[in-house]
Amino acid sequence: MKISHGVLQGYNGIAAVDDQNQIIVAAEAFGQGPENNLLEPLVAQTQENLGLRYTKQAKLTVDAGFHSRDNLNYCKEKNVDAYIADGNFRKRDPRFKEYERFKPKEKLMKYFSPEDFHKSRGG
Repeated sequence: MKISHGVLQGYNGIAAVDDQNQIIVAAEAFGQGPENNLLEPLVAQTQENLGLRYTKQAKLTVDAGFHSRDNLNYCKEKNVDAYIADGNFRKRDPRFKEYERFKPKEKLMKYFSPEDFHKSRGG
């Protein structure tokens, strides 16, 4: 699975959960990191498992990893009552105007260069 730092051997698991009955109604593992194109197969699997009537009356809430124009259009076309978090909302929301000042200024990890290991010891 491709990630921002290269390739990672792993899977991205997603699940649809019925919050009233607290059970998983659809789940699948995908060999990719980004989730933005996985909403449609998850909704389709939920409809297959529970029927179209269930998904027409359900509310869908997902995190910002699923936010894309394609997913918004898909939900509109299929009449899915979806609440998809927007990854850029903090940039527009005045309540988060100063959130940058609370982030650490320096990286917490130190990366070494080859020169760090070739320095002479002593004097």
